[in-house]
Amino acid sequence: MLSLNVGDTKPPLSAKIARADGTPVDLTGATAQLVYWPLYGGEPVYRSMTVTDAPAGKVTYQWIAGDTAAVGRFVFFVKITFSGGSSLSAPSGTTESFRVVDPFA
Repeated sequence: MLSLNVGDTKPPLSAKIARADGTPVDLTGATAQLVYWPLYGGEPVYRSMTVTDAPAGKVTYQWIAGDTAAVGRFVFFVKITFSGGSSLSAPSGTTESFRVVDPFA
């Protein structure tokens, strides 16, 4: 699980979008969106991600200060929208998580 201190904007969140057998999903012409929310409920936050290596299925999100302003555990998935309009969510059927901690608490 990725752990960030309150206010951190580094390291970025990076992900490889892959099929169940591990082969990358080609993201050429696709867009990516990070969708996250507090573990124990709350409104989802939507952030645009950067496709950094389309053939290898790699995406990155550079945090902004407001993303890490609140201590807590958050769950997320990545939504991919292909140029033809179809979409997929990764990981499929589940979520990943990250946490924001106050190192002085």
